Amino acid sequence: MIKYKCRFIGVALLLQFVLLQSGCNSGGESPSAAPGAISATSVSLNSASYTGGSAEIMNLTSYNSLLYLLNSNGEIWQTVYGGTSPTWAQATTLAEGESPTTIALNMLGVLFTCTSLGDCYQYNGADNWFAQGAGTSGSPATDMIVISGNPIYMGNQAGQVWYYSGSAWSNISSGSGISAPINQLAIDSLTSPLYLGVASGSSVYAYMIGSHSWTNLIADAGTQYTDTGSTINTISYYSDGRNDYGYFGNSAGNVWRGIYDTATGMEIAFENMSSSTTFPGYDGTGAVTVVQADSNNNLYVGTATGQVLIWTPTTIAWSNITPASSNGSAISTIGVYNSNAIFVGNQNGQMWALTWQ
Repeated sequence: MIKYKCRFIGVALLLQFVLLQSGCNSGGESPSAAPGAISATSVSLNSASYTGGSAEIMNLTSYNSLLYLLNSNGEIWQTVYGGTSPTWAQATTLAEGESPTTIALNMLGVLFTCTSLGDCYQYNGADNWFAQGAGTSGSPATDMIVISGNPIYMGNQAGQVWYYSGSAWSNISSGSGISAPINQLAIDSLTSPLYLGVASGSSVYAYMIGSHSWTNLIADAGTQYTDTGSTINTISYYSDGRNDYGYFGNSAGNVWRGIYDTATGMEIAFENMSSSTTFPGYDGTGAVTVVQADSNNNLYVGTATGQVLIWTPTTIAWSNITPASSNGSAISTIGVYNSNAIFVGNQNGQMWALTWQ
């Protein structure tokens, strides 16, 4: 999804090639598809200590066993998750008039937030927040990424992408073609990123960090992409160093994958992963609200009807791991915990830890 060095050239590939590549990336020959092969156990995170009620869970993000959440009341909560129902504590609020709208952790587990006024802060763990510069447009932040150290990428409702480094902010979205609010950001590496991905309106945009240039990936995909005009709600990245895998989900209820060569930026494949012909087992209904890839290229998907699904390079098929206690409310966030566990939250304030096998 998020790779370009020159303008993308669509390449029509045989299914056999794609499956072989998935097998090689897993360290062996192409596996056989096994839809429904994965099951999961769930632990509810809605203990009595959490008093956020039915407020939507906006973010769930963790570092080791430390787990943070942000809800639609603008409350940030934290806990240490040990595999059972947790005890939550609410973090100190920001200054009057400031309401957190998104949170993120850096690679050391330090918490950051950006707000309804377009400002961003670092949390020192002792109930103090430190402003990260100033000078954005003041539009409410919609998503953020903190890379190694404290450089920040932030998207806002004005359709702008801002970058913070060296105590100063710069608007990097000039000339991008972005005109709609930013739905989500993604990046191919937190340590030495090459590409930033942006979901906005019905398009996905790629920003090449080295050359400060932009490409509209949906436009470049041409007729390969058959959901033209559908809102792109969510995007995620996986990179194996040789290839970048960009995943995005849309309001048409489909999950798409673009694979790009890291060295050349050329498109290798552009595929609808909701297609039962080539990616069996997908039974999600409604809009795709969340996609999240982990460090093993396992892909987690949440839908507007409350379903949680998983696709892995080993099963090369989908399994439904929706918690039995789900009330069918739209999945609003998925956070990776470890190699086979995730945190999931929905629009009705429910949240779980899901462990799969």
